[in-house]
Amino acid sequence: METETILPALKPHDWKGRESVACRPLLAGEGEARMPLVAFGYDRPHTFEFLPAKDLPGGNTPENLAQVEAAAVNNLRKRPGAWHVERVEVGGDTLAIAICTDDFLAAERVLDKAFMMEAHRLLEGETLVAGIPRRGALLATKMEQPRELIGRFAGAVSAQFHRGDSPPISPLLFAVQGGVVVGYGKGAEDSGKAAAQEGEADIFISDRVMVVKEANSDRTFIEFVAGGKDLEGLARRVQDAILQVAAHYREDEKFGGQIHVRFVPDLTPEAEMRRAMPSIEAHYNGVLREAGVKTAGGEPVEVQLRYGMD
Repeated sequence: METETILPALKPHDWKGRESVACRPLLAGEGEARMPLVAFGYDRPHTFEFLPAKDLPGGNTPENLAQVEAAAVNNLRKRPGAWHVERVEVGGDTLAIAICTDDFLAAERVLDKAFMMEAHRLLEGETLVAGIPRRGALLATKMEQPRELIGRFAGAVSAQFHRGDSPPISPLLFAVQGGVVVGYGKGAEDSGKAAAQEGEADIFISDRVMVVKEANSDRTFIEFVAGGKDLEGLARRVQDAILQVAAHYREDEKFGGQIHVRFVPDLTPEAEMRRAMPSIEAHYNGVLREAGVKTAGGEPVEVQLRYGMD
C-alpha cells in the first residue's frame, strides 16, 4: 500500500462504495443515518482511486484503519490550503465564517487538528460549528454567538449542500473542540434548500472546460462559460467553479495559471455585467491570492472575465 501518497476522502452516508472500500463513519458509534464516511485512496491525474478494504495491511480493523488515517491526514497537510474569513451583517450582529474552498480535498481538512485549531484562533472560538456540505468546501463559525447567527450559518451549509456545485457530502453541522470533531447537530438540513434552488434555473455554469494552448507556447489556459440574470447568484457560483478548476489543474505542469470565464450574452444582462465585471474579477483574484493558489511551477492562478466574444 502506498502510505506515502494515501489521502482521506469524505463521502455521503449512502455512498455505494461503503461495503468494499476502507472507510469509517466521521463520528464512530453515532447512529445518525446521514453521518458521512471517511474513506481513503489516491488522487490520480484523472480520478480518485479508493483503497479496497481487502487491501488494508493487517486486515480491515479499527486499529489498522487508524494507522492509514494518520498517514492520510499527514499527506493532506502537504497540499496547499488556507482559511479566509468572510463577515456578514445579520440584524445588527456580525457573523464571521471561516471558509476553505481552495482544494479538491478542502472538506477533508476537518480531520486535520492543526488546521482546525487555526480556525479556532481566527474565529476566537473555544467551540466551533463546522460544515462539510460538498466536495471542496469546509466552513466554520464559533458556537459562542447568538442563535440567529448559528441559524444563518446552518442555512449557508444547507444551501451549499443542495446547490450541487460539486458532489454533496453532508448537510449536518459538526461540533469541534480542540481541533477535533466531537459531536453533531441536525434539524437544519433543509433550511437553505429553497435559497439554493431559487433562481438556479436561470443560472448556467458549463460542466465542461476548454483547455487551450497559449499562443507560441506549450502552456495552456482554462476557459469555461457561464450566464444568468441573477448576478449575485451567478458571481457566487462562478467563484465556486473557479476554485474547483484551479484545484483540479494546478498540478498539471502545462497549466500556465490563467482561467478565463466568458459570460453568455443571451443569458446575462450586458450593461449590469459590464459594470460589475472589474470588481468581480478583482474579488476573484483576491480570493485566489488569499488562498495561495499556485500552479505546479509556482505561478499565481489568475482569472480574466469576458462578456460574449470580447
